[in-house]
Amino acid sequence: MKTYQAFSKERYNELQLQQIRLGMEQGLNVTYYLSPKFNWIQMYNIRKGLELGLPVSVYAKVEFNEGQMLQIKQALIDGVDYTMLLDSDIFDYEMAAIRKKLLSDKLSNID
Repeated sequence: MKTYQAFSKERYNELQLQQIRLGMEQGLNVTYYLSPKFNWIQMYNIRKGLELGLPVSVYAKVEFNEGQMLQIKQALIDGVDYTMLLDSDIFDYEMAAIRKKLLSDKLSNID
C-alpha cells in the first residue's frame, strides 16, 4: 500500500487526506474509502465503521451519500435488518424513519 505522502499527490483534498491518514495510523483497511469520489464525510463514516468492526462494504459505495451511509451504519450498529436501506433512491431522512421503526420493533420484542 502507498504511504500517506503518496496519496497527497493524487486528487484528494485536505479533509479527504486527513481521513486516509487517520485510517492508516489506526491500521485500518483504508482501501474501502480510497476513491476520490467519496467526500470526506463519506470517508469518515466508512472509517468509523471500520473502527467498530462493521461490514462497511455494505455501505462503502459512491452511490450512497453521507446521510444514507450514516443511516445504514447506524442500522448495523443497532443490529436491525439494514437490507431495506440499501437503495440509494431512498432519502436519508426516510432511511432514518425506517431504521427507527425497525429498532423500535426490535426493542418491543425483547421480553
